[in-house]
Amino acid sequence: MHHYTLDFAESRLLISYGWQDEGQAFITPNNGIPVYRLYNSNNGMHHYTNNESEALMLSANGWQNEGIAWYSAESVPVYRLFNPNAQSSDSHHFTTSLAEKNHLVSIGWQDEGIAWYAVA
Repeated sequence: MHHYTLDFAESRLLISYGWQDEGQAFITPNNGIPVYRLYNSNNGMHHYTNNESEALMLSANGWQNEGIAWYSAESVPVYRLFNPNAQSSDSHHFTTSLAEKNHLVSIGWQDEGIAWYAVA
């Protein structure tokens, strides 16, 4: 399972709970298109989207809208993939690596396109 945050204290807290720190996933700008973070208390899953309609739909279906997590730039694509066979709450994955995206697609993940853009 992956969790993305700009909050250093939140990152340190998760590490103290046993999460593995994989380092910086991407760099975000200080403004631009909002990327929303939502939380599903039924399965512990977080979801990230720059689609306000999707965020509102998930909120209407019981997800807690945690607000704007960061902003999207127009530089480095962050790919969104879905694992239709996931047995856990970790059904989505986000990556800036085209090679990782292509590998995951080759083993059955669904390519959901570009989620947002990071900074180069």
